[in-house]
Amino acid sequence: MGGERGNIFYYIERWDWVERIMKGKDICVALSFNLFYGAISLTCDSMGRKMEIRPIKEEDAKEFLEMLLKLDKQTELMTYEVGEHPPELDNILTAIRICEKKDNLLLVALEEAKIIGFLGAARGEFNRSRHSVSITIGILEDYRHQGIGSAMSEQMEQWARRAGIVRLELTVICHNTQAVRLYEKKGFFIEGIRKKSLFVNGKYIDEYYMGKILV
Repeated sequence: MGGERGNIFYYIERWDWVERIMKGKDICVALSFNLFYGAISLTCDSMGRKMEIRPIKEEDAKEFLEMLLKLDKQTELMTYEVGEHPPELDNILTAIRICEKKDNLLLVALEEAKIIGFLGAARGEFNRSRHSVSITIGILEDYRHQGIGSAMSEQMEQWARRAGIVRLELTVICHNTQAVRLYEKKGFFIEGIRKKSLFVNGKYIDEYYMGKILV
């Protein structure tokens, strides 16, 4: 692996701290996972970079906003176009507080304390839909295809099970076949198609509805 990034995330379902050393040719990974506090942190590769996944904090607001604005410029696979995210920090702080108040989940992935991705899981707004969550994932370009999305998804699913969530749901652009295959590997099923749900670069784009039942 050397100086390159590889698939550095490993998931362990435990209720206590776990320390594991994985040694290969050019890689040494030390992993710690505390399910109670909802954090995964690990040091990886010969450069000793520290990666962490944890719930967002209010003090993350500025850096989280900067990451979102950068993400808008890097991908056409998400809802916002460049310039559509409100640039005011107060909006992010309000969103974080609402997330906590409504018992939703917003995870951030960090490398050396720099936010590089996120996963949001929002419960249904009404009593009849509180058992389901809608999921959104975004990861900066340089950090994709390294297992970060999978690691955040695993942590989210453990949170969902502990919170009594029955249903997970998301949408994904139909031509994003890599993401569709990944979600299918995670137990999601295609439930339908949102015809012409997005308008990107002068073209209408279809999305899949995907869902997973936990109980």
